[in-house]
Amino acid sequence: MKKRNAASIACYLLGAALFLLSNSAVVSGSPISLPYLQRVLLCSAAVCAIAAAPFLYRSSTRAGAVIKFGVAAALICCIFAFGGFLPNYMA
Repeated sequence: MKKRNAASIACYLLGAALFLLSNSAVVSGSPISLPYLQRVLLCSAAVCAIAAAPFLYRSSTRAGAVIKFGVAAALICCIFAFGGFLPNYMA
């Protein structure tokens, strides 16, 4: 496995881990307590890491490039769909 390919996969995993860490602070009984600003910063870092991942390794085929950008777009959409940037206070 090439170093750039491994770095690209690591960026995808880093983005997913940052998002899971920020959303675990929302669950009641979680040992992690993050204010809204820290959650937004973690989700922003996750979006940046995922957005940078497709550009680290140039694929040789068009299908590979479409898959890489599709996975990145799907992960970023999941961050917004699962409320990564929404405030976590109770009404």
